[in-house]
Amino acid sequence: GSEADRVAAMAATALGLGTLIWQRIGVVDFEEAVVRGDSGYLVAYSAGRQAVLVMCGPSDANLALMRIEARAVSVKINQLLT
Repeated sequence: GSEADRVAAMAATALGLGTLIWQRIGVVDFEEAVVRGDSGYLVAYSAGRQAVLVMCGPSDANLALMRIEARAVSVKINQLLT
């Protein structure tokens, strides 16, 4: 619904801001945005020019595994959309 659309828009904004920050400091290979709070993690990845992948997990989640899975899935999503 509309809440999912809002979260997707905010995640896309976080990715865009992260990219701008990296470009400002001279790094061009920005890959992900990770937001951590008391109750867990939100990880956002670009899945090409048309999609954003957002994963959420609890605070005891294996963040490394989330990141590995997200990278693989974002590539697959991009391939499906192109």
